[in-house]
Amino acid sequence: MGKADDNGAAYGPVPIGPRLIRILAVAFAARIGVLLEGVTGIGKSEIYKQIAEELDVEVRVVNLCVLEPADLVGLPIVKAEETIYARPRNLPADGRGIVVIEELNRAEQYIQNPALELLTTGRIHEYQLPPGWIVCATINPPGGDYNVKPLDPAMMDRFLYLKVCADRLDWIDWARSAGIHPAILAVAGSHDRFLEEVSPRRWAKASQLLAALSLEDLDDVDFLRPLLHGLLPPAWVETVLETLQARRVADEIDVEALLCEYDADPDLRQAVQAFRGSGRTDGLDEITHRLTGLVQGPRLAELIAERKFSLRALEHLLGDLPGDHREQVQEALGRNPAACGRIDLTAEHVLRDYRGSKAARKVDSWIKDPLKQYRVGLLVTALCQYVRRHPDLEGLRDCRATVFNLGYFLWQIGPKRAEPLAETLRHHGIEPILPDRPRRKPR
Repeated sequence: MGKADDNGAAYGPVPIGPRLIRILAVAFAARIGVLLEGVTGIGKSEIYKQIAEELDVEVRVVNLCVLEPADLVGLPIVKAEETIYARPRNLPADGRGIVVIEELNRAEQYIQNPALELLTTGRIHEYQLPPGWIVCATINPPGGDYNVKPLDPAMMDRFLYLKVCADRLDWIDWARSAGIHPAILAVAGSHDRFLEEVSPRRWAKASQLLAALSLEDLDDVDFLRPLLHGLLPPAWVETVLETLQARRVADEIDVEALLCEYDADPDLRQAVQAFRGSGRTDGLDEITHRLTGLVQGPRLAELIAERKFSLRALEHLLGDLPGDHREQVQEALGRNPAACGRIDLTAEHVLRDYRGSKAARKVDSWIKDPLKQYRVGLLVTALCQYVRRHPDLEGLRDCRATVFNLGYFLWQIGPKRAEPLAETLRHHGIEPILPDRPRRKPR
């Protein structure tokens, strides 16, 4: 829980992520410098780089701990019998952007003073910060393992001062797009305390190490243990090693066989059930990742053409997957047009006398069955395909029975499942007529 202000509102550190990005964008528009306080390695400088990229402006990062005064103030030059200071190369002359001063409260006083002058006035001697730029900074919190120097409170009043922290879920979102190693992602996804003992920076470096290893190296636990221990505490080293082992076992499972033979192969069932029974979501994550790639890709059409793909096998498998993994597989399969022919309803069943029909009752049964949600998705995909390929869209728009049937179907399956079809109908100018009564609550 965060502290409470005089009005009773809760507040606390801002997570490094989308909300902080929005705050920084507003600060840049208002030309107000930002001071971010947080522990080392959580991505304070990186978030400035990210907002600069989103705003399409330049960023200059200046680490005070490695500078001499002349690096920031500039070297003195005698010109017309006067001493002036040359502009330092690391400060901008024009354009728009953000100057980020790192380690502001860990620098020596002789370099801190000119940095504070730049932060507060935008000037150092003859140098004037261009109007399209703002100066921001990062500092570490007092106490703990940091040798920091307190900043003048009057100085702090000149900034938008924010305490920031790493957030596991925001970090996972970033990590997926940044190519973080799947084993590190699996550990992050299954451990709430992932960032409490190890900084995001160290996890990213551990990912780099794993990505650089050969398959032979990844199988050598005695080699991996001291290697990872250079970055991670012993308990987290063991967690990563266990995750790598689970992923290796999951990699050995034939995902095509899962879709074709799962109901008839006790060894396959035992392998999947062992992951769930032991709570090893990392292995299930890997299986699910490979399954979703298969069911939404072209290989599924080949398995169907070869008469190998089995709905019975699929539904037995879905029954052994946890809810979130099951949902991922069903959503991916429901979007693949190649599988539409495997269900016993077509677009025509919906478009002709649908309400109260046997087809409508069957769709109701699919909605209620947690193992058959994908069938609703496939019927939605079939309807989207039908509309896109229809030779007489004007006739489809003008047919009152058709728009009534489409409206009833959209109402029946609910907004989330209906969205792809609703978007297709909007795109083609077809306005379904929804039933004139509230939708039933799901049981």
